[in-house]
Amino acid sequence: MSYPTVPAYIQTPKGWESRLKEHPVFDWMYDHHLLFDSGEMKTTPYNVWHTDDFTFTKSDGVTIAPGEQSWAVMWEQYAPFTKFTHEPAWLVIWETATGWELTGYARLFANLPVPGESIHEDVDGNKWDVQGHGMFQFTYVKDPSGPKGIKMGTFKLFADPTPLFGEMIKRGMISGEDLLAKLA
Repeated sequence: MSYPTVPAYIQTPKGWESRLKEHPVFDWMYDHHLLFDSGEMKTTPYNVWHTDDFTFTKSDGVTIAPGEQSWAVMWEQYAPFTKFTHEPAWLVIWETATGWELTGYARLFANLPVPGESIHEDVDGNKWDVQGHGMFQFTYVKDPSGPKGIKMGTFKLFADPTPLFGEMIKRGMISGEDLLAKLA
């Protein structure tokens, strides 16, 4: 049986390897990551790097209303952290009629505002309070007004927050009751 296929860029990097920048989407994503993970992106309008109708889908499957509301809820996911970074570990990128799709797996490393033991080590040897695992699905559009002619249209997060919540409970940042209330 014959079926249509499309070329795909498939990589299993150890973090932000410079060779990944050979693909225009990951070259763009590297720049995005620097501004996002440093928090600098919070101070710029969302539609510099994202489409006007950008949507964020939380790991519970709820897609937030387009635009600024999605932008705000996306940042809420990172609110418990004083510092964080994403470390790509697996990705697939393919071209579409309007841009590209990217599906990937990354590790999130983060620090919390309450002191505790930092036992999680990233690929660069930095120690972090928590490590989470997540899958991501992004759509990108070709847009000459975006950095390098690209903007992100959607961001879907598939992540297990258990390690984060467990460490927050351990450090007294939230109680088990608080957690259950959030999940209700």
